[in-house]
Amino acid sequence: MSFKFYALLLALLPSIQAIQVANLNVSESIPSKYDGDSTCYKNFQEGLSVDAASYGAIYDTTFYETSHNFSSSKPGDALKLEPVNATLLQDIPKGTTAYRFQYVSKDLDGMKIPVTDFIAFPYASRLSGHVYPAIAYAHGTSGVFRGCGPSAMPSLYEYGSWAFLVSRGYAVIATDYAGLGNNYTAHQYQASPAQAHDLTKVVWPRSHGRVDEWMSVGHSQGGGAARAVAESSLLHEDPLSLGKYLGTIAQAPGVRLQDLALAAIQGSSSSDVASARGVLGEAGWLVLGLRSILPNDPQT
Repeated sequence: MSFKFYALLLALLPSIQAIQVANLNVSESIPSKYDGDSTCYKNFQEGLSVDAASYGAIYDTTFYETSHNFSSSKPGDALKLEPVNATLLQDIPKGTTAYRFQYVSKDLDGMKIPVTDFIAFPYASRLSGHVYPAIAYAHGTSGVFRGCGPSAMPSLYEYGSWAFLVSRGYAVIATDYAGLGNNYTAHQYQASPAQAHDLTKVVWPRSHGRVDEWMSVGHSQGGGAARAVAESSLLHEDPLSLGKYLGTIAQAPGVRLQDLALAAIQGSSSSDVASARGVLGEAGWLVLGLRSILPNDPQT
């Protein structure tokens, strides 16, 4: 697959911005305008087919629309709660019980925003009185549009990431990030301090019940969010509400992206080439992330 494929994706971004969930249709004439051949179009369609089977596959517009009581809410408040139909879930540990929440967080500018998430509980006897140890989980890049929220996917965006925590007895509280799931605001992609707000507000007890102890875990984009939590003052804003914070694990955090992209492009090995394509494949999301952060800047 050539870099023409990524040029096509970048060219399509303006039209994609208006698309909801996973219903993008592209005719074969579009790639040809950007020097894309039939192989390019075939690969593009195969990718769309895979995405449609996951992204937004269990999307419920009623749940994901902004709650009617949002205007009177404050950060950390729960707005909505519903169980996830277990028959719709795939590739997660047996016995897992999952719920979807909508709650209130803050964006990079400190404005309150609605955010969605899921919480996954491992199987346990109701008679045990067991209090689950909690993990606030931040996922890797899933996209930047409303249909890209993990809580709207049959696998809950499990890619060898959070399920092993449930299997070991942890309750996993996983934010979608603002702009994914609910579309009250655009997703501020790779704005780790903004995602850190989503990650801390998701564990407040008025959102999910009592949390005595917790830690944050994140991968890639989420690794940057988890790292931002550990480095921020958010943990000191309301320590009684947050419970005891034990620490952070940031896996392959998405930081210093410019350095990573340059190193990958300048590399000579086959693995370096693959890495460069991976970084360039997310370049379009970075553009949209900058637009959401700096909407009035003509350079974005």
